[in-house]
Amino acid sequence: MYRFLANIETANLTGFTNAQLDAKFSGIVKMTEGFKDKAIYYDERYPSSGITINDLRVLKAYFISKGFQVLTADKLKDWISEKGSDSIVLMAQDIAPDTIVNLTSTGSQPARDYLNHGGSLMWLYDIPFYHIGHADNTKDVWG
Repeated sequence: MYRFLANIETANLTGFTNAQLDAKFSGIVKMTEGFKDKAIYYDERYPSSGITINDLRVLKAYFISKGFQVLTADKLKDWISEKGSDSIVLMAQDIAPDTIVNLTSTGSQPARDYLNHGGSLMWLYDIPFYHIGHADNTKDVWG
């Protein structure tokens, strides 16, 4: 399942208390309670959209405290190939890494295969799959 939560503003999360973070993100935590496997995609080698790197670090730490596992782009590729309907990935950087998207028109699409097997990807800020990120911190327009 694909999920998109529009209009989540990060506005300087670095200044938020834990109570403020709970108030802001409790809806996401509640939505993910039923999943056995929960992860947050976070890899500073790759670009992000809609969130600063400092806010991304706060977001990562917050979701770790809520039981999410951190996945780099490389680990994300392996994770989605092994998981199914009882799993969800919070795409906190809002740009899919090239490890889960085949940029050619042929071959399998790891992210699509994951979704077809019942896995869930959740975006917070940008249009899903509009940009594809690379480990050199660049991105391509794909969508």
